[in-house]
Amino acid sequence: CNLHQIFFVQQVSTCISSIIAIPYVISSEICPGADLYKVRTTLVSVALFISGLTTIIQTEAGMRLALLQGPSYTFLAPVHMYLSQTKYVRIKKNFFQIAGSLAASAIIPFLAGITGIAGTLRNFIGPITVSTMLFLVMYSTIEISLQRISMHWMSLVQIILLTVSILFLCNVECPLPSWKNGSLSIKKYRLFERYSYLIAILITWGCCLLLSITNATTTNSAIRLDRAETITALQNAPWFRIPKLGEYGTLKFNLNLFIGCVVAAFLTVIETIGTYHTAALVSEETVPPSHALNRGMIVEGLGTALAGLFHVGSGICTFAANVGIMETTKVTRSMMVVAGLILISAGLFTKVGAVLSAIPDPLVGAIIAITSATAVGIAFSYMQLVDLSVARNMAIVGWSLVFGIMTPKYFTENSINIGK
Repeated sequence: CNLHQIFFVQQVSTCISSIIAIPYVISSEICPGADLYKVRTTLVSVALFISGLTTIIQTEAGMRLALLQGPSYTFLAPVHMYLSQTKYVRIKKNFFQIAGSLAASAIIPFLAGITGIAGTLRNFIGPITVSTMLFLVMYSTIEISLQRISMHWMSLVQIILLTVSILFLCNVECPLPSWKNGSLSIKKYRLFERYSYLIAILITWGCCLLLSITNATTTNSAIRLDRAETITALQNAPWFRIPKLGEYGTLKFNLNLFIGCVVAAFLTVIETIGTYHTAALVSEETVPPSHALNRGMIVEGLGTALAGLFHVGSGICTFAANVGIMETTKVTRSMMVVAGLILISAGLFTKVGAVLSAIPDPLVGAIIAITSATAVGIAFSYMQLVDLSVARNMAIVGWSLVFGIMTPKYFTENSINIGK
């Protein structure tokens, strides 16, 4: 098997793991009761389709780098806050208002690209800005991932497996057969360094399957793969389905949610500029010119608009965590286009979405935690470009983190009543 093909498998598996996390959270927050897995299947399928489509556009017409597009964690905070303040019985209204507010907020990255502001902003956005902002975005996901991780200890197994693979087994060379020039030979590969994500996901899935088959866990356990509602959702899901505009009805607008989405959209602009720069360095390309940044930002705006129109539940941006493993996987533009086509196909064949929607919540929590940890590592890597011996720089970093954590916590506990 070609080494690059295995890298590609890991890249795609990491893509899907990152993409499905947001639909899981949104469907659980909306809490549609008996329809949970039906709604989750729809959201997962649409998220895969939109992510694949925007990935191809970004790779070929936008930044022209091997960049994965997918639902953004930045939008999760305002959506989570909005849903926590609404009643669960208003499921459709929640969908309408989230979709409308998301689609409207797409004007921010779109204008940043079409007016050339994105290219200009690059001169004012330094590593401290990108680093602290990316850290705070990932920090906001801690509560969400912890809720799911605490549901079952199997999530810790996945986290431990990945940690051990990366930290302790990265230099272990495993002998594997290799076919080259018509002859069979044995070569040694650093499997745990190269395929750490893939190994962790496959082993934990296998453990969940084994525990389900042998009834070694309770019937209502969060890690069972054969729960009645998941089997029903899988059986009832159509084999093929084209995503529809306005799946849950006419888009509506909520001012509070829109303001939150606008702030999130502006933050994604800043985050994405830093991600573009990192992707160029990892790909051994030159620093992206202003016109490339502007094109990329237009695609980001298009992706967020489509995400709103098709009810994904979150805006679209470039995954920083996926850029982090590009140095390992060495994925090229052409391979990322193929990955985009696979994501589109997975979104169209709804049975795939139904299978993915059956992933136990604890494992999704572990995926979110792992993705966040990778992104935080990338955030801190930007600090190597900063002279932290300068008191001014230390003060900026410290105050940015403290106020970034303190401000949303205050408004969460002391919400502003603006009337009805």
